[in-house]
Amino acid sequence: MSSALAAEPVAPGAVSIIQGDNLAVARTLPSASFTLVYLDPPFNTGRVQSRQVVTARRTFTTPPESAATGTDGADSADSGEVLRSYEPEAPAKEIRHGFHGHQYERVRGMLRAYDDSFDDYGDFLMPRLEEAWRLLADNGTLYLHLDYREAHYAKVMLDAVFGRDCFLNELIWAYDYGAKSRSRWPTKHDTILVYVKTPGGHIFNADDIDREPYMAPGLVTAEKAARGKLPTDVWWHTIVPTTGREKTGYPTQKPEGILRRIVQASSRPGDRVLDLFAGSGTTGAVASVFGRDAVLVDDNPEAIRVMLERMPHAEVTHARQKYVPLICVMGVSAAGKSTVGIALAETLGVPFVDADSLHSDANRTKMNAGTPLTDDDRWPWLDTVGGRFEDSAYTGLVMACSALRRVYRDRIRAAVPGVVFVHLHGSPELLRERAGARADHFMPASLLDSQLATLEPLDDDEAGFVVNVDRGPDELVREIVERLSAR
Repeated sequence: MSSALAAEPVAPGAVSIIQGDNLAVARTLPSASFTLVYLDPPFNTGRVQSRQVVTARRTFTTPPESAATGTDGADSADSGEVLRSYEPEAPAKEIRHGFHGHQYERVRGMLRAYDDSFDDYGDFLMPRLEEAWRLLADNGTLYLHLDYREAHYAKVMLDAVFGRDCFLNELIWAYDYGAKSRSRWPTKHDTILVYVKTPGGHIFNADDIDREPYMAPGLVTAEKAARGKLPTDVWWHTIVPTTGREKTGYPTQKPEGILRRIVQASSRPGDRVLDLFAGSGTTGAVASVFGRDAVLVDDNPEAIRVMLERMPHAEVTHARQKYVPLICVMGVSAAGKSTVGIALAETLGVPFVDADSLHSDANRTKMNAGTPLTDDDRWPWLDTVGGRFEDSAYTGLVMACSALRRVYRDRIRAAVPGVVFVHLHGSPELLRERAGARADHFMPASLLDSQLATLEPLDDDEAGFVVNVDRGPDELVREIVERLSAR
């Protein structure tokens, strides 16, 4: 790729690095806030991706082994990777062959590694694609970077999330580095699927994209030949050189030339760019140079270190250090747990879950029949409630859950100790009046007296407080937020 056309200089864009689980972090970001989302998820190889930080001394020349593929030189552009989907693998061998086939003596350094094996790649990828759709502005574009083993599955998922009419391109990044398989056509490309939020309403800056030489310049005018042509959907570009300015040593680093073309084509100066699998931070480095603000997410401390070294002006936020509200709105039936919980979740900007929806069918059948649940019925349900809080440790959660007894609350706290219990208290007369007015609830009003008899108020050593429900939901939420803030 040639460099981009000359343009007016722009002030560098801001770079925000968030260390944390990318799905959890994505769920905290505001909707429609990014013009460009680039996702380069692990390729589901079944291997630990790694690179040794080494010193090297050239010794002699050997037949080349691809740094892009590991054993047979046929798979990906990332140094040291062997891509296998759903297949058990032997332990990775140390890479011993260098650029242009020169073998090196290596001095072991720090190992940089991550595990990119997933039992169900679809279950891993789908919620991240859904978040990408939510986070894109109406004129936004998603670039999903994959290898050939998962690209067809991902395209079906993207069609479901975005709609088939939002498909823009299938880009092929082709490279010709490393060994060639002699048992099949060598696989020397990655696939980048491109989807837009609004068909026809997306940004595409054709004049800002770097040009390529004509393959047959004699067939066009001298002016056209000098200017070059707009690239097609097949991009020829080398992997990150093993030596040179770009190299960070991070095992899945992508070349700046690929991201430069993406950023310039699908965003403008001042726009926001998101990369949920930031790795070495190439997306942010390129976006900042061209005046875009970037948000980079990664949970790997080594990735954070590499990005800060590469972009000293970046600001780092550790998601785990933020206050994340985990609130259980508790009380008997008809106390208004769902109504207050939903309003509280909206105020705090976190998801809401009604614990009643987590009951088993058997539990629901018993409650519909007016039969009180036993503790044996409740334990699996409470474990599910605790698990949902645990899954929301980064994002925050408000849940409506009866949690009537201390032992039930302790069961929930066993999963996440930081849950705060907000007890909605009301007089028996008020609660009976409300219960009698609910015609569409699966729990009959006759169970209210059983719940009142079971209820154990919060003890002094429990994290939580009591709020009287003799007021409207808005007033209750204001009081709850004030008391949470004072904690």
